[in-house]
Amino acid sequence: MSCADYGFYSSSYGGRVIPLGEFEELEKRACEYLSAVTFGRFSSLPLDDRKRSAVCAVAEAIFTNNSGGGIAEEKVGDVSVRYVRGISNTESPSRRLYNTAMRYLADTGTMFRGSRNV
Repeated sequence: MSCADYGFYSSSYGGRVIPLGEFEELEKRACEYLSAVTFGRFSSLPLDDRKRSAVCAVAEAIFTNNSGGGIAEEKVGDVSVRYVRGISNTESPSRRLYNTAMRYLADTGTMFRGSRNV
């Protein structure tokens, strides 16, 4: 099931990192990762901009991990990020993915490992 398409990624999310030809595979892998870290609960979330943005952000993190690079330059006004291969000036690849997922899903309860039924 597709959660986000390249149109959403490049316009609503504002993504500029992932090339069009690589987006579909990365989007699929991002959905799989998010399903894993939410213990299968990701699919129960409504398909809204938050869910689509989580997919796009994790897809970008996977792309960055695959590139072996870190952020070399970042601009906040008009959002500009430049990644460089071979630099590891940021968090570990697994930590980058988890922190990215947490940014979007922390308050949904889907990443909670315990049971609420007592």
